Amino acid sequence: MKKSKVTALILAMVMAISLFTIPASAENLTAADALAVLKHVVGSQQLTEAQRAKLGYTADKNITSADALNVLKIVVGADTSSTPPPATAGTHEIMSFGGYDWRVLDVQDGKALLISDKVLEHRVYHNESVDITWADSDLRAYLNGEFYNSFSASDRARIVQVTNANPDNPWYGTTGGADTKDHIFLLRLDEVVKYFGDSGQLRDQNHSNNEYWGFHDQYNENRIAYHVGGTFTSERIGEYTVEAGEEWLWWLRSPGNNGIYAANVNVDGNLSVHGIFVNYGTSGVRPALWLNLG
Repeated sequence: MKKSKVTALILAMVMAISLFTIPASAENLTAADALAVLKHVVGSQQLTEAQRAKLGYTADKNITSADALNVLKIVVGADTSSTPPPATAGTHEIMSFGGYDWRVLDVQDGKALLISDKVLEHRVYHNESVDITWADSDLRAYLNGEFYNSFSASDRARIVQVTNANPDNPWYGTTGGADTKDHIFLLRLDEVVKYFGDSGQLRDQNHSNNEYWGFHDQYNENRIAYHVGGTFTSERIGEYTVEAGEEWLWWLRSPGNNGIYAANVNVDGNLSVHGIFVNYGTSGVRPALWLNLG
């Protein structure tokens, strides 16, 4: 776990705690205890022996997100079974998993939604310029095949297979195709807005600043992605080198203006609802997944 900004989940817990009075029956437990357990779960800080003793955890207890939630319930004296709020835009915690660094976008029911912190590689969305949806794309096949299988068996066991809805493009009506069962996937347009900042322009179809048939807003900086760096080969331009830390565009799984386009985030953080050709070979890949935290 890298040292980074306080997780949005912790912020959400603090906000929740501030709304309640700690009941007398739980006067020995505090908000600090709930946060300490959560930090232990995400790996940013380990519980001390004194904290374990206070909470009644033995040295060999496997502490999970369920324990953090139970302590929070005791502290606030409230029902916290509902889905917690998503991460605050631009303040994602960074965690390491499977040899990569990931941003924690959301935590629900002991599982974390992750997206790679950097652009990891370049791939076409699909090898041919034909009408295609996420369900049948070559990029989906690669991510759920070769990329997924590159993780160790123990890491694969923690990656949760989920059913992803693939709605139509909200501006152009291009079909999003069938729901898919994915271990690894890309974010879609509305998920980028949800987790990186919502100015209302996607919903309101604001075309007033559509230099790239999408929009700029105050959250552009949050959406900018940086490259891990390396040497790559493209059919169009041959071999080329990308410096580590260079800003790069990245694919989304949503369809674009028509079936031969897929939505993307541009180099400057502009959200391109129109998208680019599915066989555009130098667009970056930021895989996403749900990880079991238990």
